[in-house]
Amino acid sequence: MVSMKKAVVSLIALLLCGVASPLSAHEGEESDWEQAARMAQEGRIHPLDEIVEDALHRQPGRLLEVEFERLGRRWAYEVEILDAAGTVWELYYDAETGRLLKQAPSDDEDD
Repeated sequence: MVSMKKAVVSLIALLLCGVASPLSAHEGEESDWEQAARMAQEGRIHPLDEIVEDALHRQPGRLLEVEFERLGRRWAYEVEILDAAGTVWELYYDAETGRLLKQAPSDDEDD
């Protein structure tokens, strides 16, 4: 469990630094992950590590991807986890409240 936690923390650090982020910003613009890090530091949203920890507790498995995105007027985290049976689960969290909004198997045929 400790090694999994270290892997998650390392991934989070890379994502927040923009190293592993699939999102890119134009030069001079703040990426979504940079914005998420700033907002978490300001206390406006829950930090990513709390969200990932909760998601892995609710749906054990391997963390595949985390996205920080707009859902309507709110910022949200989308966490994708691969379970032992090979099912990819998507968990959506309200970034401001940390509340789980939805947990369901992915409907993406590519997963």
